[in-house]
Amino acid sequence: MKKSKIIAWLTALTVILQMFAIPSFAETEQQKRALEAVYNLIKGQKKKVVLLGDTGLGKTMLGSLAVKYMGGKIYRMYDIATMIRQSYSYNAKKTELEIVEELSSLPLLVVDEIGKVGNSEAVRNWFSAIIDKRHTRKLPLILAGNLHFKSTCKHQGGCSECFENYFGNDVLSRLSQDTTIVVMKGKDNRNLKNFDLYN
Repeated sequence: MKKSKIIAWLTALTVILQMFAIPSFAETEQQKRALEAVYNLIKGQKKKVVLLGDTGLGKTMLGSLAVKYMGGKIYRMYDIATMIRQSYSYNAKKTELEIVEELSSLPLLVVDEIGKVGNSEAVRNWFSAIIDKRHTRKLPLILAGNLHFKSTCKHQGGCSECFENYFGNDVLSRLSQDTTIVVMKGKDNRNLKNFDLYN
């Protein structure tokens, strides 16, 4: 990557961090790893990044920065599910296949809030198709959400919010290749202290 592009990316990061009034985004080691993982994706060293963790840790912000730099789009999982559901209506403007193809062709696709939509067979099927096409085409992907791993789950055998339980084996297989996974920890940068409260 050219030095000018790296400087432009770092400048964009500084501006956005100032915009959100976050004194220091990378406060924890996991946040530093997440920042590095997204930076490596932008440089083309990795093709897939998965960012997991609680709310307010910067997952969406990092995805937005990557889209701003690389082009592409950021969607919430709910948005994609809604677009797919609307494709089944009689007067739909796009078919499910056309939506999957569009999402599979973006320069970068960021899917935020993974796990916020039930993992029905239909969801697993279209999500698997998107992941598979992007993997085959070597197009970058960022997944972000509040899911956790079975190894850290409080429920014996895991729960519906376990990363491994949410996706089918085919998606997990694709994500095991050329992917950096970071479980972020830290304090919520969007907590109540940032609101103007009227008593």
